[in-house]
Amino acid sequence: AALSYLERVGVDRIEAHTVRLAHRLQQGLRALGFDLVTPEGNRSSIVAFRVGKTPEVIARHLAETRTAVSVRENGTQIRASPALFNTAEDIDRFLSVAEGLR
Repeated sequence: AALSYLERVGVDRIEAHTVRLAHRLQQGLRALGFDLVTPEGNRSSIVAFRVGKTPEVIARHLAETRTAVSVRENGTQIRASPALFNTAEDIDRFLSVAEGLR
């Protein structure tokens, strides 16, 4: 059923949507002053950026804001991956959460 749904939506449309959200996220994170690991113009929906807080502070902030992302590189890097079900509003909310990690 899941594959049938994805085929109906269209893989090209899904890619365009998720990459557009990832670019919005990249722009917002740069505007907030974060150091992005993901290269500008990348055609992936994965966005990774460095955070200058301790892993404990990052984990607490993400838990308090009920934000699910991947924390990597010994807790110094966050990786977010917008998906089909995400919206521009979700990206804006995440940017608001990320602002608390500056």
